[in-house]
Amino acid sequence: QDAHKKALDKLTQGIYQECKEHGPESIYLCKSYFYMGQLFQQAQQLVSAKAFFQKIIQIWKNHIIQNDLMIMAEYNQIEIPLILYDEAEKHLSIILHWFREELGGYDNACAECLFTQSLVAYKRGKIAEALDGMRTALQDYQNNLGIYDRKTIEVERVIQKIEEQYQHHHE
Repeated sequence: QDAHKKALDKLTQGIYQECKEHGPESIYLCKSYFYMGQLFQQAQQLVSAKAFFQKIIQIWKNHIIQNDLMIMAEYNQIEIPLILYDEAEKHLSIILHWFREELGGYDNACAECLFTQSLVAYKRGKIAEALDGMRTALQDYQNNLGIYDRKTIEVERVIQKIEEQYQHHHE
């Protein structure tokens, strides 16, 4: 109990400092958010754990879509250290596994996590794996939310964009 409280205090302090430096939506905070989620998980505070995990998913998804897929300019001014993508891949895999256990495999949170994990795979050059994951997430969104939902359409657009990039690459 005491060790848990100490870890929580230390992490909270770290997150506060990181927020001051990078802002709360930064990919640089995801590692701390992940550990915070794990602390809540261990304390059986599953709603809080899920909230931190979903925050990570949201941050990575937005980061990759905004910086890598939806702008025309070359965005190489900001080189993201590759280790952050490795970390994201590992964390998202752990989160997805936990979500599937806790929520069942077809929950929207699982689809969102899979989609984001696939975006990270895309960033790491694993195009086929990325597209497979995205198509599975798309299927879940279509089944859960319908074909006209904002999330369904977003995933469709991303898949289309990657397929177009990939075709141009191989022409």
